[in-house]
Amino acid sequence: MAAQALAFPTRKTLALLTYLVLADGPQPREHLAALLWPDASPARSRASLRNTLAHLQTALGRRPSPATPHYLAVTHSTVGLNAEAGLELDLRVVEQAYTLARAERSRRAQAGGPADQRRLQAAVATYRGDFLTGFSLGDAPAFDDWVGVQREVWRRRLGLILDRLSEIQFASGAYAATAETAAIWISVDALNEVAYRRKMRAHFGAGERGQALETYAACHALLAAELNAEPDPATERLATRIRTQQRPDQPQPALPPLDTPVAFLGSLFAGRVAEQTALAAALARAGSAQPQVVSLRGEAGIGKTRLANRFLAAAEAQGAEVLAGGAFESGSHLPFQPLAQVLRVWLEREADPLQLVGAAALAQLSALLPELRGRYPALPAPTMEAAADRHQLFDAFVHLTLALAERAPLVLFVDDLQWADSATLDLLQYTVRRWRAARSRTLLLISLRSDGWRAFGSGEQHALVEWFARLERETEPVHLELAPLTGPETVALVLGCLSYPAPDFAEWLYDETHGHPFYLLETLKDLLERGALHPRRRAAGHWVFEVDAEHDLGQAVRVPSTVGAVVRARLNRLSPNAFALLAAGATLERGLTFDRLAATANVPEDAALPAVDELVSSRLLVEGPDTFGAYTFPNDMIRDVVYTEAGDARRRLFHRRALAVLAAANDPAALLAHHALVAGQAEAAFRFSLTAGEEALRLAAPSLAVVHLERARVLRREAALTGAAFEADVSRLYRLLGRAYLLDGQPAQALAVQAEAAGSAAS
Repeated sequence: MAAQALAFPTRKTLALLTYLVLADGPQPREHLAALLWPDASPARSRASLRNTLAHLQTALGRRPSPATPHYLAVTHSTVGLNAEAGLELDLRVVEQAYTLARAERSRRAQAGGPADQRRLQAAVATYRGDFLTGFSLGDAPAFDDWVGVQREVWRRRLGLILDRLSEIQFASGAYAATAETAAIWISVDALNEVAYRRKMRAHFGAGERGQALETYAACHALLAAELNAEPDPATERLATRIRTQQRPDQPQPALPPLDTPVAFLGSLFAGRVAEQTALAAALARAGSAQPQVVSLRGEAGIGKTRLANRFLAAAEAQGAEVLAGGAFESGSHLPFQPLAQVLRVWLEREADPLQLVGAAALAQLSALLPELRGRYPALPAPTMEAAADRHQLFDAFVHLTLALAERAPLVLFVDDLQWADSATLDLLQYTVRRWRAARSRTLLLISLRSDGWRAFGSGEQHALVEWFARLERETEPVHLELAPLTGPETVALVLGCLSYPAPDFAEWLYDETHGHPFYLLETLKDLLERGALHPRRRAAGHWVFEVDAEHDLGQAVRVPSTVGAVVRARLNRLSPNAFALLAAGATLERGLTFDRLAATANVPEDAALPAVDELVSSRLLVEGPDTFGAYTFPNDMIRDVVYTEAGDARRRLFHRRALAVLAAANDPAALLAHHALVAGQAEAAFRFSLTAGEEALRLAAPSLAVVHLERARVLRREAALTGAAFEADVSRLYRLLGRAYLLDGQPAQALAVQAEAAGSAAS
C-alpha cells in the first residue's frame, strides 16, 4: 500500500495523536480532557475529547477487522494506541538508536560494527526538524510545556546519536560522511563545539583545509554573536594545527572524554607491591576452594578503592567473576543497600537468571531487586517479615553466589563498609559462613575508612567492631592497612609523568604531601590548573608534564597545607554554576543524573550543560561508574569538602530541593527521611521515618526498623506533632515499633512501647 499523508481537521486532533504516540500506555479520558481543554468544564471538555477522538479515527482511516485492527485502543475510560496495530514510529527508531549510542559511550567504545552504524543512520534519516516545530495550542499551556520538554529531550538524544555515528564514520576514514553527519549535528545543537571540531577534523582528513577553516570561522562568529565568547582552547588549538600542518595520513579521532591531562594525573598509580601480592595470593587460595576474606583499611584518600579496582581488573582478566557494590553515608540505614547494588550489577550481566538460580531463589531476591519482577512477572511475591523469611532471603543470596562460583572464582567487593547497614553486615557474615561450609571458590573483599570509625556514633562503631570480632571467630581474614606512599614510591610516581628528570621537584612534593596519594594527585592537578605544570601529549591516553621554569615552586607556588585546603583551592576556580551543581551532588551523594543536579541546584539546563562539562573536565565529577546515576565523585574527600564549603544555608535549601526531586522519583523512604531531617522539615521527616521503618520490617530488618521508628517517635515529641491528622500515624508508629522490638529480640522494650501507647491513647 502506498504511503499516504494524513490531514487533520483541527490542531487538537494532531495534538491528541502526538500525545498518545509518546504516552506510556492508555491514558485516562479525564487526563486528556484536562490537558487539552483546561479552561472548560469537565462535561464540556469530555465532549470536546469525544469529538476530537472521532475526528482522529476518521483521519487515520483504517477500518478495523481481525486482519487490520484499528490504530487506537478506545475504552469507556481510556484512550491509547493499539499495540497490535503494527505501528512503525520514527521516534521509536530514534529511541533505540539512542539506547545503543549511550551504551557504547558508557563503555568508551571507539569502534562500531556495520549493524550499529546502520541503526544509527536509520535514526538520523528520520530527522526532519525539531519535535513539533512551531506547533502550539495557545489555550492548553500544560500541553505546550510538555511539547517544550519533549523537544529538548529528543534534541539531546539525537545529538548523542549524531556524536556516536560521526565518531564511527571518522574512525573508519569516511570523511565526507563524517562531515555530513557533523553538519546535521550542528543544525541540531548550534553551540556545541565538539560537533564543529568533528566537522573540522573530517574536512582536514579529506584534504579540505579551506572548508575546515570555514567551519572554525562559523563557530567563532556564532559564539561571539550568541554568547559574546571565544571558542574553547581545544577548538583554537585544532584550528592552529589545521593552518600549520599537512593533512594526516591516518584519521585522528576526537579525544575520548578521559584522555585529558587532568584525567591522566588521576589515573596514576604507584607502590602497593606488598598489598597487590597479598591480594593475588588470596585470589589463588580462593580459586583452590579456600574461601577468603580480605579487608583494605586506611584513612580517606589513601587509595583503598583505587587498589581494589586495580585488583578487580586483574581478577577479571584471569577469568574470575567480579561483583562490586558500595555503601554510602545517607544510605547507612537503608536495608541491604550495598548488596542490592551488587545484585543489580549481576542482573545486568546475566543472560538467564532463572536458569542459574531457579524461581524460588529469584522470588526472594526480588525483595531487594524489584527489576526481577519486570523480567519474570510470574515470580511469587516474597514475604520478608518473619525470621524464617529472613533466612530464606539469606539462603537465596548464598545460592546465587555459590552458583556463580561454580562457573568461575567469585570476587565480591563491598566498598566503604563503614557505612553499611546492620542487615548487610548480618547477610555478609552468614554468606561467609556458608562459603566455608561449601568450600566454594569465593573471595569477599571489603574496604573501610579506619579514620571514619571515630566519626560514627557509639552504636555504629560498636556494631562494626562486633561484626569483625564475630567474623574473626569463624574465619581468618587478611587485613591490609594502607599507609602513605614512601619517599621512593612518591618520587618514582612523579618522575614517571615528567618530560625530563626533576628529582628536586619530586622530593619537594613528597615533603609537602607526605606521600598521601589523594593529596599528592590533587596537588599535581592544582599545579596544572595554576600553570606551574605544562602538559605535553605523547600518545593516546598518555601525557607528560614540564615544570614551569618561571615558577619557584618553594616560594611562588605554595602547596596548600592540608588535603582539604588543596581541594578548596581547586573549588575556588570553578564558575558559580559549576560549584552549585557540585554542591548539589554533594547533597544528593548518589544517583547524580544531570536532571537531578540541575533541579537541586536550580540551574537552568542550558547553563547546567557547560557547568557539568567544566566539572567533568576538571575531574571533580566523573562519568559512568556509579550504578545509580550518570556521575559520581572520584573520591569521598572531594564530596566531604564540597559539602562543608557549601555552607549551612545552601545545604538546607539543597536538601529541601533534593527531597522533592527524590520523592518524585519514588526513592526509598530512608533516603527521603535523611534529606527531610537535614532540611529541617520535621513533619516530612516523621512521615518518611515511619514509612522507612515499615519498609525495613518488610525486609526482615527489625534493628533498622527500630532506628527509623525511634527517630519518628523523637520527632513527634520534639516537634510537637499533634492533632487529628497525626492520630492514625501515631497509632501506627506504636504498633510498628512494638513489633520491631519483638522481632529484634527486645521484649522489654516492646512492653514499654505498648504501655506508652496506652497512656497516649488515654490522654
